[in-house]
Amino acid sequence: MALLAAAVLIYLIVWALREGREISFWPPRIGARPHPLAVAEKAEYAPERGALTNLPGRSYARLLGRKKELQTIVELLADDNNRQIVAVCGLGGIGKTALALEAAEVCRDRKLFDDIVWLTAKEESFVGGEIRSHVRAAISVDSILRQIASLMGSDQIETARQALRTRRWLVVIDNIETIHDYKSFVGEVVELSPESSRFLLTSRPQFTDYSEIFTLVLNGLKETDGVALMRDEIENRGFARTVAPDEETLRRIFAVTGGAPLAMKLLIGQLGHLPVDEVIEDLQKMSSSSIEQMYAFIYRATWTVMSRPARKVLLAMPAFPGSATAPSIGHVSTVSGRTLKDALHELTGFSMLDVLANGAAERRFAIHPLTRAFLTTELPVRWT
Repeated sequence: MALLAAAVLIYLIVWALREGREISFWPPRIGARPHPLAVAEKAEYAPERGALTNLPGRSYARLLGRKKELQTIVELLADDNNRQIVAVCGLGGIGKTALALEAAEVCRDRKLFDDIVWLTAKEESFVGGEIRSHVRAAISVDSILRQIASLMGSDQIETARQALRTRRWLVVIDNIETIHDYKSFVGEVVELSPESSRFLLTSRPQFTDYSEIFTLVLNGLKETDGVALMRDEIENRGFARTVAPDEETLRRIFAVTGGAPLAMKLLIGQLGHLPVDEVIEDLQKMSSSSIEQMYAFIYRATWTVMSRPARKVLLAMPAFPGSATAPSIGHVSTVSGRTLKDALHELTGFSMLDVLANGAAERRFAIHPLTRAFLTTELPVRWT
């Protein structure tokens, strides 16, 4: 009986970790994890002391090639005469989240808003070689208000509604793809914040048919910016002394990836592990394939040269809704000590893990939404 009870307890703990549930051992409780906004910022909300923000940490050293787009977004958000909703649209891995984060940081630093809220709308998965979206929860004005109210320490939607009317808020919704009744949503947002607050969305589909939304379409970087980004990656990951690709190789990587930042970072991560010329040639043969198939190819190439502990650590990352510390990752992956440290170093070198720069005393690690999508398929198990 004792063994059965222990087995049940272990099963519940593993299930809770996979589902992102909150575990309390005393008093014993497994329940829904509070929304990340509430966890990160609830104690900080005090309007009389100034602006509240819950922006995630950066996964990049500097934003390259987006000066014009950044200026456009900030100007649109700052001008009370412009539309209240701005959407940054483009292919997966093109840099939408980084641009939205940069814009939100500029708004914070310039004190353009009283409060800034960052929400993530959905997760993705690879199905049949293509990316499909899974809405984490039904996105509606009420769901947004509930999360803002929770951040403020309240369970009343009206509390958040009143705050949005009386203070100037910027609400960023990252990775928003599908809302069942989008016209009603837009109408509710406009009615909710007729003058002061603004919404900034990122999405792969474009919303050019909606007059209430200013749509900014993001394309690949220019060659000079793409090459500069790759040089930054080489320097930041400590490859400069051991791997020094010439200008022509970097240009070939840029051309084969279409200037997509994530794809370039992943290929740079393979330097020293794979014959890059062969990888580039194989990608060139896939020129007619979708960008999702290109990413699947790059992930597989990296997976084949990854150590077993690094694979275990990487497979554990989807258990965390956002970022996680090394001890938490070690607990879920069952990799510990020096082996864990080496695995994390290996994964950051491959650009499969991002180290977030958020000023925290302890480093936090996160994965890109497309990497999460890759990990939630059967492919890694099939390739092992």
